[in-house]
Amino acid sequence: MFSVSLLIVAAAIVYMVEAYINTYYAIEYMHGTSLFFVLLAKYCTPVIFLLMCAYIAYRRISKNREAQNKSTIEQPTNKEELYTEKIKSSVMTKSVFSEQADQMLYQVRRFGQKMAVAYSMTQDSKTSGEQAKCLTLLASAERIFYDRLDDAIRSALMFDETEYNAFCRGSISFGDKEEAKKKKEIYDGIVSTVNKVVYDNERLILRLDSLAYALNQRSAQNPWDTDVVLAMTKLDTVISKTEEDIKQDEEISKEALKKNVEVNILIEVNVAEEESKFGVSVEETPVLVEEIAKLPGIHIQGLMTIAPYTTDPEENRPVFRTLKKLAVDIKKKNIDNVCMDVLSMGMTGDYQVAVEEGATLVRVGTGIFGERNYEVI
Repeated sequence: MFSVSLLIVAAAIVYMVEAYINTYYAIEYMHGTSLFFVLLAKYCTPVIFLLMCAYIAYRRISKNREAQNKSTIEQPTNKEELYTEKIKSSVMTKSVFSEQADQMLYQVRRFGQKMAVAYSMTQDSKTSGEQAKCLTLLASAERIFYDRLDDAIRSALMFDETEYNAFCRGSISFGDKEEAKKKKEIYDGIVSTVNKVVYDNERLILRLDSLAYALNQRSAQNPWDTDVVLAMTKLDTVISKTEEDIKQDEEISKEALKKNVEVNILIEVNVAEEESKFGVSVEETPVLVEEIAKLPGIHIQGLMTIAPYTTDPEENRPVFRTLKKLAVDIKKKNIDNVCMDVLSMGMTGDYQVAVEEGATLVRVGTGIFGERNYEVI
């Protein structure tokens, strides 16, 4: 557009210059100037001027093309860059999600690095069966990680922060109480979705990190040893299983708000990682605590665990010691709505060891009431 305008202006100037030259050199010719010089000046001057304008226009067009090419080259070329830009232009634009946006950006960077390492170490192996399984697992992990981010991005884009803030201040009304309640549930649902994406992806990264570590520690003689297979199984569990840990607490939160009460809870930790026991892993506990702490109506009082059954109580001392250390570490974080005053661990057979390791609550039903028959008649 600029170049066309420049040429139009140049043509107009040439026309005026031509008229001036015709008049000027006609007078000069009358005063005895050579006809050759008059004609040379008359025709060369506008041509030179037009060439200069054309050169300027050409340079401007070239610069525009270079800028366009540079812009095209600088577009994100991989998912890490692409999703970084997506998060910045959506989640980060809403102040209510500022903390979550920072976490997501950090997760995207870490996930990309860990995936690259895991892929590299997996492709070094010559065992085709397990290698193919691991590569498929990594591909699924990548797909789910970014699918979750898409969910958060869509939720952030549909979140009307202006209306939400006005609603929180009470400066706008949605009619009766039921309508206001439904509107509040919609906003809470969007916030919950974004929080859950951060939580689920953090668990995925943790399992991916464990797999990369196991792959790095394996021996050349047995590249797919027990530790690697176990790490693959745990990653597969996170991928295939819908995360239920926080859903139950969300339901508790909703019921607590309905009844206008505060519910004190303990987080169960499966320290020994027994298949027969419930609870979150030690590594995942801090992330879960931080997410649940954001739910209204719930107050996290501490941790609990059920140690493996054993005839020697001393065998469970490391389990109790691990839970105590975990509680101390969480307490140091000073998370709002969280205290680590309760440490529930130890049963009739090992409660003395548990108390020595810091238990504040023990379960000794068998010691008080004796053995019970749990058979259904």
